[in-house]
Amino acid sequence: MSFIHSKYKLLVNEKKNTEIFQLKPDIVIAKCGIESIIIDTKWKSISSLYNRHGVKREDLYQMYAYLTRYPNVETVVLLYPYNNRIYNPNECLESWVLEHDENKKIKVYSVNLENEKLTIKSLRNIIKDININSKIYK
Repeated sequence: MSFIHSKYKLLVNEKKNTEIFQLKPDIVIAKCGIESIIIDTKWKSISSLYNRHGVKREDLYQMYAYLTRYPNVETVVLLYPYNNRIYNPNECLESWVLEHDENKKIKVYSVNLENEKLTIKSLRNIIKDININSKIYK
């Protein structure tokens, strides 16, 4: 498993041939050189009290763009900082599949940022959880 960083142009001005919108994930994880997981970090506060834990529609559209632009990626993760309004911090908080492709998933997790050891442990658990449920790693 390796971490790579790639970006794609989504929109290019026809007259000027300049990009106006670029898709650049925060973290791209690859296995054997094949991009398989994208993690997008958010710094917004979410809560178990809200519908979809308060995940914004715009963030879901962004994750959809990742899933459709990166053909080998099966799972994209919205990663939020843990706070005391999240009831199950060590579990996947939300999970959706694309209507036309049930192998493509958007998942929501939180990560504890109180100290470096907890953060690393949380990230490892998230990746382990995704790998267990992903056909690319079976």
